[in-house]
Amino acid sequence: MRHIKRLVLLETCSQQRKPLRLIRKIILIGLLLYAGSSAHAQKDSLSALFSSADKIEILSHQDLYLPATTGELRQGINGHWRSLADASGNLNTCIVVRRLELKEQEKRSLAKILFDTSQPGIPPDKASCFLPHQAIVMYRKGKCFLIDLCFDCRRFSSSEQILLPNGFLLTDEQWYKLEHFFIARGIRPNIEDKSG
Repeated sequence: MRHIKRLVLLETCSQQRKPLRLIRKIILIGLLLYAGSSAHAQKDSLSALFSSADKIEILSHQDLYLPATTGELRQGINGHWRSLADASGNLNTCIVVRRLELKEQEKRSLAKILFDTSQPGIPPDKASCFLPHQAIVMYRKGKCFLIDLCFDCRRFSSSEQILLPNGFLLTDEQWYKLEHFFIARGIRPNIEDKSG
């Protein structure tokens, strides 16, 4: 009799653990799927972002390596140092000197410069200054994604959500064409020149 009671008790405990094991497995699988999908959702290829953007602008801006102003702090720029965009993807308009929204033909011209990696060219001479004053800003669903450019040292930085293509701005010719694209539209490398 005791033996039967013990078997019944063991079977009852085993049956109670089965749903817990199943729930644990479901939760684990769900977490793995969520982690995998969110890792991919965080980055968009530049070409996909470029084609799906609601609008694209080029702009010049003031130095980033200065303390944030009162106006910037009121706008919501967090931290001691300036940034071109806040964590929510809003542009810091306090430091924008000049900006231009691109028309469709201009977007195609810019895309041709950025995505033409077919011709191997001379790597640009790079200095170590990285004091960016120009940017390409793509807007999608009210959020901005940017590529900040320093034409002096031929370096750039981009929003973390942008997956840049191999060969992006690797040649002197690409930098030269990009710089002249900005200049032709009144966005000059020297930010003090506001006359356009």
